[in-house]
Amino acid sequence: MYCTKCGKKLEDDSQFCIYCGHKQEAPVPTPASGHPASSPPPKADPAKAPKPPKKKKRLVPLIYIILAEVVALAAVAVVCYVWFLSPSARMNRALEQGNIQLAADLYYDHLYGETLPDKSVELIRSAAARTVQDYTAGTLSYEDASNNLRDLEDFDAKGAEDDLAAARQDVEDRYAVNNLIAQAQESYAAEDYAAAIDGYSDALKRDESVQAAADGLEQAKKAYLAQIEKGADERLAQGDFEGATKYLQREGDALQDDAMLQSALDALQQRYVAQIGDAARAAAQGGDWDGALELIDGYTAQYSASAELEEVRTELVSQMPMTLKNLTQVSAQDVDVIKDAITDRWGNVYDGAVKFEASNDAFGLYNLNGQYTRLTGTVFVSKDSSNGANVSFSVYLDEKLVQHVENITVETAPIALDIDVSGATTLRITTAHTEWPWGELCFANTSLEKAAQ
Repeated sequence: MYCTKCGKKLEDDSQFCIYCGHKQEAPVPTPASGHPASSPPPKADPAKAPKPPKKKKRLVPLIYIILAEVVALAAVAVVCYVWFLSPSARMNRALEQGNIQLAADLYYDHLYGETLPDKSVELIRSAAARTVQDYTAGTLSYEDASNNLRDLEDFDAKGAEDDLAAARQDVEDRYAVNNLIAQAQESYAAEDYAAAIDGYSDALKRDESVQAAADGLEQAKKAYLAQIEKGADERLAQGDFEGATKYLQREGDALQDDAMLQSALDALQQRYVAQIGDAARAAAQGGDWDGALELIDGYTAQYSASAELEEVRTELVSQMPMTLKNLTQVSAQDVDVIKDAITDRWGNVYDGAVKFEASNDAFGLYNLNGQYTRLTGTVFVSKDSSNGANVSFSVYLDEKLVQHVENITVETAPIALDIDVSGATTLRITTAHTEWPWGELCFANTSLEKAAQ
């Protein structure tokens, strides 16, 4: 069918035109033959056709839309205010940005007396921790750190009291440590190393993690050790080893380190040992071989054996001329070694002697070990002997008699001693007396020639 108004083709059962909205009349029947009419239906006059009814506008949903938008805008405004524009939001942002003074001003102007939310309390904790961190790192002065903490402590932040107290303690401890380090540095610059050690040590007692204090303490200890070692060396140069040791022990208390002090004492002893070794060599070079050995043996007797001095002694013994005074003595009776110079009745001077108390039948047994070829010397009666003394002596090599002299009195001239000892292992000298008066026999200026090695 076709629209009776606009002529558009429609469905056969359409009541209204879908194009112009005109109500359709009953369709014109077609001829019985089934063939279409010879002409199309006449077009209706648009002016006379009735207009379709107008639809009413739906106003209620639009109102709802407008109300929803208003509510949404209001919610956005509230959110913006709460999160960005309210005093609480601005205070939190200030705390996050580290502007604690602004946060405190906002708190006092708008929020004083109110219970702060958990987020604000957490931000206060973080601001306190950041203050300690910045002060420790040196990027924040003590005054600024103290002011920050004072402002944070003024907040009514329930639950953050312990954190703020700990932060305050950390800053005060660090401040005290910094002052101690500064004072120690001044003492070090003034070469008052003992005071520097005390300052650095006190700083480490407060905070053992401060590397500057640990490094300063080590440096001060080394400087102080060098200082007191110099004082000890001055005393040692005067031969006062005991005084040098006591000085180190007394002054070394400031080191507060037993290992370091013991090291200094050991070093002092080594310097003393070296000093004795040098003195012994100097004495030997001057001909005082006995004095050289006495220096070494005296140290060993007073303190303890020293490997270094034993080496020096072995060296000197291998170089020194051998005499009865320093020859190894296996056994003896009533024999004395006189190392100082002596004189006889005739005024002859000798470089010491080995004195036998002939009145007591003295003897001396010596170890030669086949190392010598000749024994020389001078024998005379001591001027301390009684006038009536009459003594004798015998010399044995490997227990074989090689020389015997008797009837020696105070009037007897010095007797020359010259014996071939080549290959002999032992040397034994005995004395005897024939009259009771006291008599001493001296073997002086003795010398043992060494066999070729």
